[in-house]
This record gives sequence, C-alpha cells and structure tokens, in this order.
Amino acid sequence: GAGVAVNSDGSVTRSLLVRLAHQKSINKEILSKVGFMPDSTYGSQLSSHGTGTIKPEGQLTVEYEMIVGKYPDGLSYTLRKPIYSIQNLAYGAFDKETIIAPRIGSALVGLGLLERISEKDLLKNEDINDENRDGISGKANYTFDPETNTTLLGRFTWKASATSIKHQSAAAAHNDMGLSNPLFPTDNCSDKQIACQEVSKSKQKELYALDLPQHRLDAITFYLQNLAVPKQREIGKHKEGEALFEHLSCVKCHVSNFTTTDGVKINPYSDLLLHNMGEALADGRSEFLATGTEWRTAPLWGIGLRQKVSGEANFLHDGRARTIEEAILWHGGEAQKSKEAFMQLSKKQREKLLLFLQTI
Repeated sequence: GAGVAVNSDGSVTRSLLVRLAHQKSINKEILSKVGFMPDSTYGSQLSSHGTGTIKPEGQLTVEYEMIVGKYPDGLSYTLRKPIYSIQNLAYGAFDKETIIAPRIGSALVGLGLLERISEKDLLKNEDINDENRDGISGKANYTFDPETNTTLLGRFTWKASATSIKHQSAAAAHNDMGLSNPLFPTDNCSDKQIACQEVSKSKQKELYALDLPQHRLDAITFYLQNLAVPKQREIGKHKEGEALFEHLSCVKCHVSNFTTTDGVKINPYSDLLLHNMGEALADGRSEFLATGTEWRTAPLWGIGLRQKVSGEANFLHDGRARTIEEAILWHGGEAQKSKEAFMQLSKKQREKLLLFLQTI
C-alpha cells in the first residue's frame, strides 16, 4: 500500500504531508546538509497535528479542480488538480518566499532489494545531457548522508533524497513525527516555538534523551529491508500490454530488470533516477540536485494491489491521481511523448496496457 491524500469526506489524511522550502535565501552550509532552505519559523515541514502541550502549526485543506479531457477516439477522462490552502498558522506567516509541497507516503515494498542494486548498475541508465537523443535524461541525485557525514547516491523518497533505508526512516521519524533519533538528534523547534523548546529541555534531563533510540531505529530499518514484494500475477497472460509498455518507451525510465549485488534478479520497473516530469507536476521544491520539476521514477511493482491493501489507491507524489490511467495522463516533460502515444492507442489497447500494469 501507500498513502492517500483525502478521506471520503474530503478531509486531509495524516499521510498527506506538507513539505516547505524557502526559495530565495541561500545558506551554503544548510544547502549542503539539507538540500534546500527551510522556512525560518516552521522548518522543512508543517506539523499539522499537535501532541501534548504542543499545538498544531497549521491546518492544510485541499480542493480539487476537475479537468475534463478527451482521447483522440472521443472517449473522455477526468483529472483532478489539487488546490491547497493553509489556515490557522500558529506562529505567524511563512517567510515571503516559502512554498508548500504536499506529499503522500510512498510504497514501502521491496526497499531492501532496491538498496542492494549496485551504484554502477544504476548509473548505467544516467544520461544527463540526453546524448543518445531519445528525449530521456535520467539524472542521479547525490545527497548528504547523516550516518557517514558524506555525500552519497540518493535512491529513496520522491526526489531520491535519502541514501539508505535507515536514512529515509530516520528522516521520516524526525520530520513527519517529530522524533529525535541518532541520525537527527535535535528536536524540531524554531526560536518562536517556545512550548516545543520547553519539552525539548525537559527531555534532555531524562536517561534516554532520544525519542527513537538506536535499537528501535535499527528494528524499523530491518523490517523495511525485509518487506517483501508481492508476487507478480498472471505471468505471461498480458504479453500485448507488456509489448505496448515497451513500445511506448515507458521502460526507458521504468526499467524492468536489475540484479542485486547478491545475485537476486528483480523487476522494480524503476531506474531510481530523476526525470523532468513537466510543469503540471512541478511543485518548485528542489532537494539537493533534484530541481522543482524533477522526480525519481517510482517503482511500479505491486502497483495493482494498492486498492486491495489500502482500501483506496492514490498515485503520484501528492495523490492527485485516483487510477493508474490518471497517473499516466499527468505525465509531462520527458514522458510527454510516451503519454501522447498512450492517448493515441485504441481503447482496447489502453485496457491491455493497464491490465499488464495491474499484474506486475
């Protein structure tokens, strides 16, 4: 499963997070460690849920503009474009240049296998300057790793900004839940957040100052490293859909085959690289080498089981797409030609391609 954006009543779920970034002010030391400039008051993420004596920082609401379009064969489709607003900011306004970047939780299956793909194999698909002139220019993201204090290849999160499962887990604990841990030992309190600072000071007097100590972070990491990928269903029954997936050049980013460093053959349908996905999906938030229009190719394995596992399926970084078909229709940038080719298919061909994706 993965996160969803809104509940059935239209309220925002806990899995839709609000990332923040300051677009103008530049501090090279912060950029080298964080990858972007946080808001001076609210930091890198808005905390929309309080705990104990600490109140929420603000509330996110979302409305959707429904966009109706038509395929060349006359059949119509509807996309939903999210429109966000923030109310009840507890510590005053954001910095003037701060932008918001909502994100849902991504799928967690197979992370341990992705971690075991060699860097050499991932970089084989990198083509930053599109030297082969195919319109695809995959780019690796190199990010600061807080465990080793070095710059390493990023392969996790929506913009490949985490270098390892432990890094991703620790960052999520710190940013999403406010839990200090060995990789992020300080509390998320700005100068204006007095109540947060008081709680932080009282914790420092306790025997275990970290909210998430090493052994628990290690346990979470171990669990995620061993969370299995669902078995591919109906193997060989959707050859036409698979052929269309290749014919439309989807496989140039959603790379199907890798072999891990310990010899396991896997089919993640991702290159784990960054690609420009166009202005329609851009949120303007850079993360290390990832620009505001670039996103890591999302692995597709198990995508057809999202509905069954989560009760509802949302796709793309902010959950705007309700179906795989809608997700395809939001593609732009480097994927624009593939999307247009998908739209040119007959209804029957589109159905065959979507059926194939439901089984991988």
